[in-house]
Amino acid sequence: LDLEVKKIKGHFFCGQCPLTFHDRFFRPERGDFSLSALGFCGILVPGKEAKNVKILFINLPYHGHVIPTIGLVQELIKAGHQVTYLMPYDWEERIADSGADFLGYENSPKLDKQIRNAFFKAEEIIVSHDLVLYEQFFFVGKHLAEKHGKKCVRIFTAPATNKELMRAFISSGGPMGIFRIPLIGTLWTMDTVKGLGIKLKCRNWLDEIVENPPDCNLVYTLRSFQPFAGDFPEEQFHFIGPSVYGRKEEDFPALTKPVIYISIGTILKGRENFFRACLEAFEKEKVTVVLSVGNFDISRLKHIPENFVIRNRIPQIAVLKQADLERAMDLLALGIKKYNER
Repeated sequence: LDLEVKKIKGHFFCGQCPLTFHDRFFRPERGDFSLSALGFCGILVPGKEAKNVKILFINLPYHGHVIPTIGLVQELIKAGHQVTYLMPYDWEERIADSGADFLGYENSPKLDKQIRNAFFKAEEIIVSHDLVLYEQFFFVGKHLAEKHGKKCVRIFTAPATNKELMRAFISSGGPMGIFRIPLIGTLWTMDTVKGLGIKLKCRNWLDEIVENPPDCNLVYTLRSFQPFAGDFPEEQFHFIGPSVYGRKEEDFPALTKPVIYISIGTILKGRENFFRACLEAFEKEKVTVVLSVGNFDISRLKHIPENFVIRNRIPQIAVLKQADLERAMDLLALGIKKYNER
């Protein structure tokens, strides 16, 4: 999605409807939105841009929660700040494009282990940092910062979450579905924070995310796209728009237009039925369909029509440059709540 930032003058055009970035968050002459939001929040130095702030960025190993943050880190470094990005050791190469100093922790297939490993590694170096940046699923980020007397900023790479959205999220299936049972959520949470030396406001980690926000939250979408936007106070939740920056992605073969790009992420159940429905719907149409299936076993789809390109991972920017973005804008105008290239 190759937006010409200098030409849009602080507006993101959705069909006939201009959705305006707040001037304090978006600098069209630099294409710099997130830094302005941090300064506006008073997280650095109120009233002026601080230099050489030492920032500890903590994230978990989920592609869609990491990629949107790379542009922010790049801009922080350009502005003269020092950023240490904390991720599992096997993510070092993927974090390299950010320009941050990399610090690794042991990865795990279990979310609770990821959180604990990241927490303990962060405690080893947090004393030398001024600010903690963390993604929402690292729900102990605020407590880590408070424990060590540091300021913090939380980032939502998807829309911000209230009770209704959290309920819908865990009801959609996938690995998070287990937390539909409150007791399981409580037991899992208590086990995860055991020995961390922190005290939660809520006994369930999903409630903690919703009911105990830090003072500053950056959301990678527009308030106009945020469901239940009125539940998120403007002085606390800053909607900075999608993450658009130059990315080093592999080229993608030229496609016969029109091009349809389909991607639903990797956490939902019932994906195979959805993929089969896509094959059936577009098999005889005069279009090229690019289908991103994540960790799904492509061989299970058996017959794949000639007009389909199916891969586990897609360089999304390269494909979107060939897709029909006018139709995408039409869909937005018709009421789709979220559009954020991840």
